[in-house]
Amino acid sequence: MAGSRLRTEVHTFPTPEQTVAAVAERFAAAARLACQSSGRFTIVLAGGETPKDLYRLLATTYRDKVNWQAVYVFFGDERFVPPSDPLSNYRMIEETLLNAVPIPQRQVYPMPTEGISPEQAARQYERQLLSFFQGPPCFDWVLLGLGEDGHTASLFPRRNNFSRQWVAAVNDAPKPPPQRLTLTYRAFNQSNEVTFLVTGAHKAQTVAKVLQAPEAQLPAQKIVPRQLLAWYLDQAAAGQLKS
Repeated sequence: MAGSRLRTEVHTFPTPEQTVAAVAERFAAAARLACQSSGRFTIVLAGGETPKDLYRLLATTYRDKVNWQAVYVFFGDERFVPPSDPLSNYRMIEETLLNAVPIPQRQVYPMPTEGISPEQAARQYERQLLSFFQGPPCFDWVLLGLGEDGHTASLFPRRNNFSRQWVAAVNDAPKPPPQRLTLTYRAFNQSNEVTFLVTGAHKAQTVAKVLQAPEAQLPAQKIVPRQLLAWYLDQAAAGQLKS
């Protein structure tokens, strides 16, 4: 359950480009605060199409505005394919961001997808998280997207809630590829700050359901971090919200 300190913010911008720029600015501000308080910035990045422009902006305009040497990168979910596969979230994030900023390679923690089963990979990544944080994982900043069915990361509607795990194997994803790894609600909700980045009119109906439905039925509604839940929407994605 959320603590009394949780804030929920909804920010709307005229264009996708302005929305992405606002998230980049939020990322830089969160990085500064985290580095001041703990000397490091632990983040979870999202795959898919929507974040690509954000990662490119961070790799260019914000390359000299963030202390990348203090950034530790984790992944919200991963398709169970080799890192070289075009479907790999790691490959996409590497090509758009990681290759262009000076994050030490040892501070990047991709999900394992080769030589073991998805269940073994989930347990391995969970052990890695627990070792890194010396206990329950608590990320500084998490980026998430939103599917038209209300899914986020690889947490899909009408699927297992994985209540006891930090990382889970998914073998029946309703969109290809069916095998995936994902952080669970437990892991996301232990984070300090979660940012949803959503653009496009095709997401408007889902955004309205997630933000205005009285009961949490969709996966994205079950994301309740410790301090801040921020939604960054372009005007099209926010088109069905009641004022």
